[in-house]
Amino acid sequence: MRRFISINVYGHPTGFTFDPAEVTRKVQQAFPGASVDPRDQLALRAQNARQAWPEPTAPMRTVLEAMQRDAKTQGPAYSFTIPCGGPEEIKGVAKRHLVQIGYGEPLDERCLERLRAFLRSLVVGLHDVTLQES
Repeated sequence: MRRFISINVYGHPTGFTFDPAEVTRKVQQAFPGASVDPRDQLALRAQNARQAWPEPTAPMRTVLEAMQRDAKTQGPAYSFTIPCGGPEEIKGVAKRHLVQIGYGEPLDERCLERLRAFLRSLVVGLHDVTLQES
């Protein structure tokens, strides 16, 4: 089963947003061996969808417009992979309002605590921002 931990700052009263490029730089500093995909995942997804449906129906056009809007309002979105000594890769994404890390179970508790601490470090000084786990 895949689990997720995340920090979401959407609608924070201060207007705070993440700089996804800075977040991925910090990922690489905090987790030696981490890799980052420098392509904007939201823009790439919207582009691939437009290519798949060059002549979209009206409902599909609505979906494509929503994808393009998400790319503009939430992006850029950079994906990253963190090695943590286990057999399964830990994957994450950094967006303007959200940083999320997904992992499989079981995960070494020390690694999980490092991931939690990393996410908390991104919002030091912000009130009312909590770590979410699912």
